[in-house]
Amino acid sequence: MPNVDLCCAVELLVQLTWQVELDPRVADDPVQLSYETPIRFAQIGYKNAILHHPREFNILRPIVRIALPSMAISRRDRPERDDHIIALVISLFRNLAEISARNATAPGMDTGKNQYSRSEAILAFERSDIFPLLSALAAGATDEYEKVDCLVLEILYHLVKGVGVEDVFSTTAEIRSVSTVYALADA
Repeated sequence: MPNVDLCCAVELLVQLTWQVELDPRVADDPVQLSYETPIRFAQIGYKNAILHHPREFNILRPIVRIALPSMAISRRDRPERDDHIIALVISLFRNLAEISARNATAPGMDTGKNQYSRSEAILAFERSDIFPLLSALAAGATDEYEKVDCLVLEILYHLVKGVGVEDVFSTTAEIRSVSTVYALADA
């Protein structure tokens, strides 16, 4: 059974990073509009705090470990609580991947910083072994984890949106050779 305190912390993080939608009935309300930009800046701060804890402590890895015991239970034996835990963890990762994309169009947001933020998220996901978790969930999406299939797709979409197909499917050797060419050109 996952640590209850850690599950509560993840639930809070999901709520803090969830996309804030303005009420369309009062779209011109100055109070509502005045809160939009500060909330978006706060969410970027939450994301940076999660990805870059000051003591070099990897916060994402324990969050991955919350989902693993629930994933080990077969679907027919898995209680609804365990399905909720898996969805909660994946929702947090989706929110972290999505923050850069949704803030790119917000007033006052720097597009270059958002692109950098997406790269930071990808590197943090790689360091924390989130991609193997996503791969396992995607492999069992039709029978074991059908409740999180859309969340997994959203994560991947937000991580590769706007990136060329050639870049997504580049091999490590190709990336190193391109980096070498750029380094030689700068010298």
